Amino acid sequence: MTVCGREAMLLITTNPAGTSTSVARRRTLLRCSLEAGHVGPHRDDEHSETWGPTNSIRPTLLRHEDEDP
Repeated sequence: MTVCGREAMLLITTNPAGTSTSVARRRTLLRCSLEAGHVGPHRDDEHSETWGPTNSIRPTLLRHEDEDP
């Protein structure tokens, strides 16, 4: 099987205590592990992430996660 291999960059952001600024806490390169030519969203099985089809070569996905108190 030939895999799709499309990529996306996932940025996990957070707001450090006492600030109103979001900063990147983690960056993860995602690669679609589905078969080439698949229909629907891309999926990275290694990181359990999915993202929608896009015309961008390597889209940037943002997810905000608050820090634990």
